Amino acid sequence: MIQTVKLQHRAHHQTTALPQRVTRTVTSTTIKSACCLTVVDVEFELHITDTTGSPLVGAYTTETISILAQEDVFSQFLSTGAAPTHPGGILHDTCRVTFWTCSSKPAFINIEQVLNIGARSAVLYTDVNPSGLGLATLTASFY
Repeated sequence: MIQTVKLQHRAHHQTTALPQRVTRTVTSTTIKSACCLTVVDVEFELHITDTTGSPLVGAYTTETISILAQEDVFSQFLSTGAAPTHPGGILHDTCRVTFWTCSSKPAFINIEQVLNIGARSAVLYTDVNPSGLGLATLTASFY
């Protein structure tokens, strides 16, 4: 017996507007320490706009993360992947780094984040240390 299954596809709205700018804000930072380890969690909200300055909604965005430099990093979780932008042109991002803090060397991690929408890219940089967010690019233009 052959069973036929009908699949229903929901229409996914994907914009054709070009991305122009990404603005990033820190929504929360949590620091927890025990023994010689410090865990730093940083959450970001990214707002992507088009060439008219309007929120870019439904833009399929991919993200890649590169670690440029690090010292005394025990482990890290850097969220990455692909998703469409939400209403308001918003994406959310998380960075969790565990530092070894019983060393005489300064602990840090330098991260490069590349956002891609179609053939356009924007690059953001982030420095995290046991005290939290050291330095971060808050806006970048797509090229």
